[in-house]
Amino acid sequence: MNEKEEARMYDPYSGRGRRKTNVPPSTGHQAMMREKQRLSRQRKQNYLENLERRYKEQDAEIKQLRAQITDCLSFASPNLSNSGSVVLQVPENPTYDELHSSQSALRSVKPECQALQTKIAALRNLAFSEIAHSSIQPDNDSAISTIIRTTSLPSTTPFNDITYEWLINPESKLGFKKIFHALDITANPLSSEQLHGPININPFRNTLHALDSLKEAVAVDSYCDKIVFLSRETDVKRMRQIFLRIMRERNHIMDLCTVIDRVKFAEARIEHSSNLKLHFDELLTGIEALTI
Repeated sequence: MNEKEEARMYDPYSGRGRRKTNVPPSTGHQAMMREKQRLSRQRKQNYLENLERRYKEQDAEIKQLRAQITDCLSFASPNLSNSGSVVLQVPENPTYDELHSSQSALRSVKPECQALQTKIAALRNLAFSEIAHSSIQPDNDSAISTIIRTTSLPSTTPFNDITYEWLINPESKLGFKKIFHALDITANPLSSEQLHGPININPFRNTLHALDSLKEAVAVDSYCDKIVFLSRETDVKRMRQIFLRIMRERNHIMDLCTVIDRVKFAEARIEHSSNLKLHFDELLTGIEALTI
């Protein structure tokens, strides 16, 4: 493109080509043509404003997606470079070509972001299942660090939840070797059912049986029944035994679940545990990180 052709390029902000006049139209046809020109200019102005608005919205979405990609990359592999996540500056008056390029960039960024989010979710589920499977092995202190290392996850709690802090950090006050010491139960002649009423376990039981992996699982009924037995027990030694059996049943159920059902089971269990806090508050004294 030579200088002459470049000089003829249309600039919507120049106002070139318009003949301004203050003389009122002398004929009806002249008035009609002026009205058509006014409407045409208004349509062009609306188009330009809509173009600028769409460009800014899509550029903001690109920034958000690239920021998510940066977070995912730093989470999955802290040593990876994030130089590919630099966001371009938004021009004040974007053209159609710039809008088209932003749409192309948006289409290319979305699959990458979704793929990274899927990978992170899979890694979290893998770490969660391995941690839950190893939760009753006191002598396997190095298992968690091995899992974290092989799955490229940081040495922090999965799901940012304190529920499993005692499983990930064996050196903490709630490590594997101190579970039994943490089960400090005070003798009480009355059971929690006598003190606080019976436990409504049926909603939790029905929720677990609704999962595809646990529709016919006998372990679900055994797991729920042991929770009820625990609320009716008064003997300290017997309560410790039932509590640890509940943990074993829980891990057995996790082994039966698919990856998706494991997440659903964990969510249902955490919700159910919050409802049981009044019943087992004394039992869980000193081990608030443990959940039924």
